Amino acid sequence: MIRFKVFGVDPTDLSRFGKMINESMKGQNIAYDIEHVMDVDEFIQYGITSIPSLIMHTEVKLEERDFVDPERFSQAVRDLTVKIKDRSL
Repeated sequence: MIRFKVFGVDPTDLSRFGKMINESMKGQNIAYDIEHVMDVDEFIQYGITSIPSLIMHTEVKLEERDFVDPERFSQAVRDLTVKIKDRSL
């Protein structure tokens, strides 16, 4: 299972990014879950330096600049999930 953590402070943005992840994962046939994190203490714990940020399997994978273009975001999520899936085989 792939675990996504989306870090941010605006619930509207977090919901939108969750929908972008869901859209990106369509057809991937990979189990995943999404957690929205708004706690600044957790930002610090994970070394988040800009928001929004996305962590997959405890590694910061995408940061603020990657969320601007939905297509770029979706492609990045698809590429990362393929890499994680390949490592688990």
